[in-house]
Amino acid sequence: MQTIFVPASSLTSMKAMCRLALVLTAMLAIFAHPAFASSIIPLSTAEHVAASAAVFRGVVVGQDCYRDAADGLIYTRTSLRVVEALKGTFPRTVAVSHPGGTVGEVTLYSGLSPMMKHGEVRLMFVVRRPDGKLTGTQGSASAIRLDYVVGQLNSDQQSLLEEVRTLTSAGQIPGEDVQDQYGIVTSDLTTGLTDRGGGIAARFVQADRGEPIPYLIDADHLPTGITLTQATNAVAQAMNAWTAVTSLKFVFEGIQSFGVGANSINVSDEKIRIQLHDDYNAITTVSTLGIGGQYTSSTLTGAGWGAGGNIAGNEFYKSSCGFVVLERTNTTMQNLASFTEVLCHEIGHVIGMAHSSQNPSEPNTALKQSIMYYQIHADGRGATLGTYDPPIIRQAYPITNTPPYSYDRYMDITTDSPTAPNIAGINEVSFRGYDLQNNALTCAITNGTSSAGTFSSVGELVK
Repeated sequence: MQTIFVPASSLTSMKAMCRLALVLTAMLAIFAHPAFASSIIPLSTAEHVAASAAVFRGVVVGQDCYRDAADGLIYTRTSLRVVEALKGTFPRTVAVSHPGGTVGEVTLYSGLSPMMKHGEVRLMFVVRRPDGKLTGTQGSASAIRLDYVVGQLNSDQQSLLEEVRTLTSAGQIPGEDVQDQYGIVTSDLTTGLTDRGGGIAARFVQADRGEPIPYLIDADHLPTGITLTQATNAVAQAMNAWTAVTSLKFVFEGIQSFGVGANSINVSDEKIRIQLHDDYNAITTVSTLGIGGQYTSSTLTGAGWGAGGNIAGNEFYKSSCGFVVLERTNTTMQNLASFTEVLCHEIGHVIGMAHSSQNPSEPNTALKQSIMYYQIHADGRGATLGTYDPPIIRQAYPITNTPPYSYDRYMDITTDSPTAPNIAGINEVSFRGYDLQNNALTCAITNGTSSAGTFSSVGELVK
């Protein structure tokens, strides 16, 4: 008998994607008018798969135009984050080029261009051009937009996707290795959040269960004039500023001497460690008042599922722990309001916020007055968010319609050569998903086949 670990991040309960108003980075309008139609020979789905070097489902995360020196023509290069490899071997983000686009004042229109937009989900059939770059097997007809409504495809699109999965044995049939055609993320799907790689941000998941994130404070040394009571209250105020506009909660677990720089503690306990001094020299740049960050899970599981959940169609890595380190010896930190402002800013980094701007002459008032502006305001605001901050952080921690959650399960496996015994209760485990909004959940399997065996599911029963 052996014990099989069934991770909650691998057997994910899926629900409707959260519907949020996203603040997206403005992108170049590459096509001012619809492209002219092109004529193609119709292919069946099987013929389309067979004719393609690679097939995948991806999300548009970047786009740029260029003029090819070889033929003098203008092309649009679209970068897609691969969420499901169906045929072939891919980099995390793959580039696909189509004729058409705008360079300077010159625009080329082409009926072969699918005119993809940032954030769209596309089912892509691609081949290599003579120069090695990838392009649509049949131009725009090979970049099929998948329209998810409340997390679901319509019956026709779902049937097509399932047909392709069947034809490709869910990614098991051989295809071409296109890992050399890596894409470039020109803007994140989640604007204003830190990119942990491939246009993907990270988040703590306790809020999905209605639970608080624990935090510890190392107060071995404090800024001159700041008492321990003032310091711990400042931390609480900084936490409360983010709690007020999100689904986040925090709980103080006490004072603890870390013994090392908080930034060097990489423990997957989902806690935040706040060090109110820099006795271990974590801060190496002049005039830096504090640093904040997080450690995260490094990959998406299975068919592009992030352990940090899916919000508004955006996958997230899972934050495993976070840290803040303050430079207590700087005289600016001796002012309690400034001390509190720095704390609030660095906690923003811990929970996933990037700087609103790093322009010292930022003309946008909302960006400059954000708590996440890269320079301290030092105007007495303390832990006060700007108008920019709430809608950005809600991309990761929405107030309502949070992602579902589940718990790790273990399964005892019994073998009886040459087949496993078909007895109720043997080699099976109930796997339940939960959701704060009481949505009906459907259990689905990813990474279902491994050296440990083959998994299947009926309802919430995993066998």
